[in-house]
Amino acid sequence: MKTGNLILAAAAGTAAMTLFSYLVSRKKNKDFREPRLLGKMVYRAVPEIKKSRAKVIGWILHCTTGLTFAIIYQYLLKDTKLNSNVRDGVVLGLANGVVAVGIWKATFSLHPDPPKIHFKDFYKHLVLAHVVFATTTLCLLDDDKN
Repeated sequence: MKTGNLILAAAAGTAAMTLFSYLVSRKKNKDFREPRLLGKMVYRAVPEIKKSRAKVIGWILHCTTGLTFAIIYQYLLKDTKLNSNVRDGVVLGLANGVVAVGIWKATFSLHPDPPKIHFKDFYKHLVLAHVVFATTTLCLLDDDKN
C-alpha cells in the first residue's frame, strides 16, 4: 500500500463528495454539508467548545472518515474481486451510502440536540454523495490486479 497514493485518493474522494454536497445544498436550499453538520453537532453536544473550533472538528471528523474508508477500500482492492473502475465505485458507493445512512440515523437519534434538517432528503443525498466519494477514491487507488 503506497501511503502517498492512499492519501491522495482519500483527499480527492472526500473533496469530490464535499463539493457535491455543497453544490446540492445550494441548489436545493437545504443543508447537506456533512462537515458543517458534524461541527454543529459537536458544538451542540459540547457547548463549552467555541463554535469556530467545533467547525474545525467537524472538518477533521469528515476528512478522517474519508481516509478511513479509503484504507478499507485499499484492503478490499487487495483481498477481493473489487477493481479500480467506475462500475465497482458506483456499487461500493451505494453500499457505503446505505451504511452511512445507518450511522447518521443513529448519530442523530442519540444526539441531545440534532440539527433541524430534512432527514429523508439528506439520506437520499447521502447515498449519492457516497457514490461520488467511492467512485473518485476507488479509481485513484492502486489496483495491483490490473
